[in-house]
Amino acid sequence: MLSITKTFNFDSAHWLTDYEGSCGQLHGHRFKLEITVAGDLVDGMVMDFGELKEIVKPVVEQLDHKCLNHILPFRTTAENILIYIVKEVTGKLPARVSLKKARLWETPTSYAEWEK
Repeated sequence: MLSITKTFNFDSAHWLTDYEGSCGQLHGHRFKLEITVAGDLVDGMVMDFGELKEIVKPVVEQLDHKCLNHILPFRTTAENILIYIVKEVTGKLPARVSLKKARLWETPTSYAEWEK
């Protein structure tokens, strides 16, 4: 089984509720999202990169240039944001491919990762 990965970027603000550190204050991130799907080859491809982009793009657009605390019903940690993205993307993928891995970079040195 082969896999492909597509990367997306979005900018969002948030704060961590009930948190005493600096992240308890309103601040922003340039998030980087990596989505990896796996499957058997069909016509030489696991999936067309453009098709994957069209599936993930609406999810990213929901979060881009938003205050995440105002639109997401949970504590906006990188882990929880990633779980939300995984659920949204998984439900839209064609049956022939599966989500293998998702990685959400909050900073250039810190990320949360979901792996099947």
